[in-house]
Amino acid sequence: MEAWSSLGSFLIGCAALVVLVCYTIETRKLRKAAFAQVESMAKPCLTLLGTLRDPGDAIIGKDSAIGAMVVRTLDGQFVVHNIGNGLALNVTYVISDRERPKRRKDPGYLAYVRERGRTQLPEPINAYGPEFEATFQYKSIGGRRYKSVITTSHRVLTNFSFTEGGDGGR
Repeated sequence: MEAWSSLGSFLIGCAALVVLVCYTIETRKLRKAAFAQVESMAKPCLTLLGTLRDPGDAIIGKDSAIGAMVVRTLDGQFVVHNIGNGLALNVTYVISDRERPKRRKDPGYLAYVRERGRTQLPEPINAYGPEFEATFQYKSIGGRRYKSVITTSHRVLTNFSFTEGGDGGR
């Protein structure tokens, strides 16, 4: 009789262990989901400031550039625009001339770009040809890394790519 009692206690202990492991796994999933939800509410997204293109140019596809927005500058310099919902931290950027790809430039750095904020870059647009690409890498307040790549054709915003992960920020 005592052997059955010991076996019963052992089986109850094993069942309790299985329940505890399952509970721990589910709690971990909940924690990750809650973190992802908070992160998505504070996700930065950087791009170059744009403005609507002249409708006639857009309709006829002037300069073979397809797109409705052109790069907007402030005093002839690029402006980065955070269209996301969170602070972008440790922003590194490179603007490369697509017509002269061998012309390398050191990355620029911004400590932050506020949510929905705009920051003028010390980069004159006239230093680049009409075909250029801007790459921004940065972190969110939660530490996730992001990368935005903006491509232009005759200063018309033609492609935007936003990815999570990678080398974002310092």
